[in-house]
Amino acid sequence: VAQQAADYCKSKGSNLAKLAFQYSTQSTKDITSTLIGARNVNEMEELLSCYNEQIDKELLKDVEEIFKPVHNQT
Repeated sequence: VAQQAADYCKSKGSNLAKLAFQYSTQSTKDITSTLIGARNVNEMEELLSCYNEQIDKELLKDVEEIFKPVHNQT
């Protein structure tokens, strides 16, 4: 499912890591801190550069739909 969501984001010119970062910093007040799992400085800079960009709400809605079958499963 995660790969499907990542591929979908890529097809829309975005990426799942960016969407997740924006979600965790913009979409909810329930998340008070965010850990970034960047593998290198370039990835860190890329994520931080999107901090002030508005989240793509349509993309988020579509990705949430992709994750729906596994939402809240452990």
